[in-house]
Amino acid sequence: MIARETTQLLETSASSASIVANVQRGEPVRTVTGEVHTVPGHFEIHRSHGEFKPGDDVLLYTYLGEGYFRLRHNGEIKEADLGFSPWGGTSGTRCADQRRCWGTLKAELQFDWWVLVRTKSGVEGWVRLERGEIGDKWTYKE
Repeated sequence: MIARETTQLLETSASSASIVANVQRGEPVRTVTGEVHTVPGHFEIHRSHGEFKPGDDVLLYTYLGEGYFRLRHNGEIKEADLGFSPWGGTSGTRCADQRRCWGTLKAELQFDWWVLVRTKSGVEGWVRLERGEIGDKWTYKE
């Protein structure tokens, strides 16, 4: 990746962490690994839909795309199509087709994407990427 603007590298994947270095505009870095820190959202079931029944506890952890989420249902982690995107789009942030709706997003899922990068000089540090920052703050380079 190449920084499009000066960016601080942090010691750990926490916003309160100490700054270990600054990456200057135009400076390349190599990605090492990444983490997603999640506060689950809550999906409330209104009517039966396959294995989902009213009253079931469904916690949403990761949006996978095309309406699919990684979630916790009855104590088990699984993937399921809930029919909407947490970011809006054609289906909105909630189920848009009331004939197909079988549940409601009661609490938004929250997540932060952290990437550990290494500079040319070997310094490693964490950066938090918000949705939309790829392309705004970073350019990918093979």
